[in-house]
Amino acid sequence: DLGGRDVVLPEGSLLCVDEHNPEDVLEPLFFQQLRRDWPVQRGYVDPAGAAENAQTGIESTRLLTEVLGTPLSWTRSPLLSSISFGVGLVNGALAPASGGSPRLYYTRRLLDLEQRTLRGVVKDKLRYAYPEDAGRRTSDKPLKDGLSDHTQDAERYLVVGRSPVSRVEVRQN
Repeated sequence: DLGGRDVVLPEGSLLCVDEHNPEDVLEPLFFQQLRRDWPVQRGYVDPAGAAENAQTGIESTRLLTEVLGTPLSWTRSPLLSSISFGVGLVNGALAPASGGSPRLYYTRRLLDLEQRTLRGVVKDKLRYAYPEDAGRRTSDKPLKDGLSDHTQDAERYLVVGRSPVSRVEVRQN
Protein backbone atom coordinates (compact mmCIF):
# COMPACT_ATOMS: atom_id res chain seq x y z
CA ASP A 1 0.00 0.00 0.00
CA LEU A 2 1.60 3.23 -1.13
CA GLY A 3 0.01 6.41 0.08
CA GLY A 4 -3.18 4.79 1.27
CA ARG A 5 -4.06 3.10 -1.98
CA ASP A 6 -3.27 -0.19 -3.60
CA VAL A 7 -0.91 0.01 -6.53
CA VAL A 8 -0.34 -2.77 -9.02
CA LEU A 9 2.83 -2.57 -11.08
CA PRO A 10 3.68 -4.70 -14.10
CA GLU A 11 5.50 -7.93 -13.23
CA GLY A 12 9.25 -7.43 -12.94
CA SER A 13 8.93 -3.71 -12.19
CA LEU A 14 11.20 -1.82 -9.82
CA LEU A 15 9.78 0.76 -7.43
CA CYS A 16 12.08 3.27 -5.77
CA VAL A 17 10.49 4.26 -2.45
CA ASP A 18 13.40 5.77 -0.52
CA GLU A 19 17.04 6.65 -0.82
CA HIS A 20 20.00 7.17 1.47
CA ASN A 21 22.60 9.75 0.46
CA PRO A 22 24.67 10.31 3.58
CA GLU A 23 27.71 12.54 3.49
CA ASP A 24 30.91 11.92 5.42
CA VAL A 25 29.68 8.70 7.03
CA LEU A 26 31.88 5.66 7.48
CA GLU A 27 30.64 2.67 5.50
CA PRO A 28 29.96 0.43 8.53
CA LEU A 29 27.67 3.09 10.04
CA PHE A 30 25.93 3.69 6.74
CA PHE A 31 25.34 -0.04 6.21
CA GLN A 32 23.94 -0.39 9.74
CA GLN A 33 21.57 2.52 9.12
CA LEU A 34 20.47 0.93 5.86
CA ARG A 35 19.77 -2.37 7.63
CA ARG A 36 17.80 -0.59 10.35
CA ASP A 37 15.65 1.39 7.89
CA TRP A 38 14.91 -1.18 5.20
CA PRO A 39 14.72 -4.98 4.97
CA VAL A 40 17.17 -5.48 2.11
CA GLN A 41 16.79 -8.82 0.32
CA ARG A 42 19.56 -8.43 -2.25
CA GLY A 43 22.06 -5.76 -3.15
CA TYR A 44 23.34 -4.79 -6.58
CA VAL A 45 26.68 -3.06 -6.30
CA ASP A 46 29.64 -1.59 -8.14
CA PRO A 47 32.28 -4.26 -8.86
CA ALA A 48 34.87 -1.84 -7.46
CA GLY A 49 33.30 -2.56 -4.06
CA ALA A 50 35.11 -5.89 -4.07
CA ALA A 51 38.40 -4.00 -3.62
CA GLU A 52 39.82 -3.11 -0.21
CA ASN A 53 38.21 0.05 1.18
CA ALA A 54 40.53 2.77 2.47
CA GLN A 55 38.20 3.53 5.42
CA THR A 56 37.90 0.00 6.77
CA GLY A 57 40.72 -2.02 5.24
CA ILE A 58 38.28 -4.70 4.01
CA GLU A 59 36.19 -5.12 0.90
CA SER A 60 32.99 -3.05 0.93
CA THR A 61 31.09 -5.98 -0.54
CA ARG A 62 32.19 -8.26 2.31
CA LEU A 63 31.30 -5.67 4.95
CA LEU A 64 27.90 -4.99 3.36
CA THR A 65 27.12 -8.70 3.20
CA GLU A 66 28.06 -9.13 6.86
CA VAL A 67 26.00 -6.17 8.06
CA LEU A 68 22.93 -6.78 5.92
CA GLY A 69 23.10 -10.57 5.98
CA THR A 70 21.99 -10.62 2.36
CA PRO A 71 23.63 -11.62 -0.92
CA LEU A 72 25.15 -9.07 -3.26
CA SER A 73 25.41 -9.17 -7.03
CA TRP A 74 27.68 -7.40 -9.46
CA THR A 75 29.11 -7.99 -12.89
CA ARG A 76 32.57 -7.74 -14.36
CA SER A 77 31.33 -8.33 -17.90
CA PRO A 78 32.66 -5.51 -20.11
CA LEU A 79 29.26 -5.16 -21.80
CA LEU A 80 27.11 -5.29 -18.68
CA SER A 81 29.39 -2.98 -16.70
CA SER A 82 29.56 -0.47 -19.57
CA ILE A 83 28.08 2.85 -18.45
CA SER A 84 26.39 3.47 -21.80
CA PHE A 85 24.82 -0.02 -21.77
CA GLY A 86 23.52 0.51 -18.23
CA VAL A 87 22.18 3.98 -19.01
CA GLY A 88 20.37 2.46 -21.99
CA LEU A 89 18.79 -0.18 -19.75
CA VAL A 90 17.67 2.48 -17.24
CA ASN A 91 16.21 4.62 -20.02
CA GLY A 92 14.47 1.57 -21.46
CA ALA A 93 13.02 0.73 -18.03
CA LEU A 94 11.62 4.26 -17.77
CA ALA A 95 10.28 4.45 -21.33
CA PRO A 96 10.37 1.17 -23.25
CA ALA A 97 10.93 1.53 -26.99
CA SER A 98 8.11 -0.97 -27.50
CA GLY A 99 5.66 1.53 -26.07
CA GLY A 100 4.81 -0.89 -23.26
CA SER A 101 4.56 -0.07 -19.58
CA PRO A 102 7.62 1.30 -17.79
CA ARG A 103 9.47 -1.06 -15.45
CA LEU A 104 11.05 1.61 -13.22
CA TYR A 105 8.91 3.78 -10.97
CA TYR A 106 9.38 6.32 -8.17
CA THR A 107 6.90 7.04 -5.39
CA ARG A 108 5.41 10.50 -4.94
CA ARG A 109 6.85 10.43 -1.39
CA LEU A 110 10.36 10.10 -2.83
CA LEU A 111 9.77 13.03 -5.16
CA ASP A 112 8.47 15.10 -2.24
CA LEU A 113 11.52 14.20 -0.12
CA GLU A 114 13.83 15.37 -2.89
CA GLN A 115 12.28 18.84 -2.81
CA ARG A 116 14.13 19.43 0.47
CA THR A 117 17.50 17.98 -0.55
CA LEU A 118 20.40 18.98 -2.75
CA ARG A 119 20.43 15.67 -4.55
CA GLY A 120 18.37 12.57 -5.11
CA VAL A 121 17.88 9.80 -7.64
CA VAL A 122 15.19 11.64 -9.63
CA LYS A 123 16.68 15.13 -9.24
CA ASP A 124 20.11 13.80 -10.22
CA LYS A 125 18.69 12.20 -13.35
CA LEU A 126 17.88 15.72 -14.56
CA ARG A 127 21.52 16.70 -13.98
CA TYR A 128 22.93 13.89 -16.09
CA ALA A 129 25.05 15.58 -18.73
CA TYR A 130 27.40 14.44 -21.46
CA PRO A 131 30.57 16.01 -22.84
CA GLU A 132 29.83 18.27 -25.77
CA ASP A 133 31.75 20.21 -28.37
CA ALA A 134 29.91 22.86 -30.38
CA GLY A 135 26.59 21.46 -29.17
CA ARG A 136 27.33 17.86 -30.22
CA ARG A 137 27.81 15.02 -27.79
CA THR A 138 31.39 13.75 -27.88
CA SER A 139 31.01 10.71 -25.62
CA ASP A 140 28.39 8.19 -24.59
CA LYS A 141 29.67 8.34 -21.00
CA PRO A 142 28.01 10.92 -18.75
CA LEU A 143 30.12 13.50 -16.97
CA LYS A 144 31.03 12.69 -13.38
CA ASP A 145 30.40 15.66 -11.11
CA GLY A 146 30.98 13.91 -7.78
CA LEU A 147 27.53 14.90 -6.55
CA SER A 148 24.78 13.59 -8.78
CA ASP A 149 26.58 10.67 -10.42
CA HIS A 150 26.50 8.39 -7.34
CA THR A 151 22.73 7.96 -7.30
CA GLN A 152 22.70 7.35 -11.03
CA ASP A 153 25.43 4.73 -10.70
CA ALA A 154 23.49 2.98 -7.92
CA GLU A 155 20.29 2.98 -9.95
CA ARG A 156 22.19 1.62 -12.94
CA TYR A 157 23.66 -1.27 -10.89
CA LEU A 158 20.16 -2.19 -9.75
CA VAL A 159 18.58 -2.06 -13.20
CA VAL A 160 21.46 -3.96 -14.83
CA GLY A 161 21.48 -6.53 -12.02
CA ARG A 162 17.73 -7.12 -12.35
CA SER A 163 17.74 -7.18 -16.14
CA PRO A 164 17.13 -10.56 -17.81
CA VAL A 165 20.24 -10.00 -19.95
CA SER A 166 22.44 -9.80 -16.85
CA ARG A 167 21.47 -13.25 -15.65
CA VAL A 168 23.97 -14.55 -18.16
CA GLU A 169 26.94 -13.35 -16.07
CA VAL A 170 26.44 -11.91 -12.64
CA ARG A 171 28.85 -12.56 -9.81
CA GLN A 172 27.41 -13.18 -6.38
CA ASN A 173 29.03 -13.43 -3.00
